[in-house]
Amino acid sequence: GEYEKEKKTCEKCPAGKYNAEKGQSGPGSCEDCPKGTVAITVGQAACKECTPGFYAPAAKDQDCKACEVAKGSASKKMTECTVCAAGKVPNSGRTVCETCPAGKEY
Repeated sequence: GEYEKEKKTCEKCPAGKYNAEKGQSGPGSCEDCPKGTVAITVGQAACKECTPGFYAPAAKDQDCKACEVAKGSASKKMTECTVCAAGKVPNSGRTVCETCPAGKEY
């Protein structure tokens, strides 16, 4: 999560970027987190996967976003949430789309 700057100090990679190797030099050694992952704080050695119900649409995102209403994501590292099919709604965690029970509609 850090790099050497002008042979004087170790600097932390900015949020949204990471550096997994020791002994790196310059800010260019910090890489963007791939889509579906985030580096929330500075100085990260790895990116965190977005959990089901959340997504990160762009590289170097700093936070996973919750799926919107009528959408869900069942997997980790999602770059977008899926629109629920007709007759289905997302569960409370927006991790799966569930069929509406008899007597109810969406």
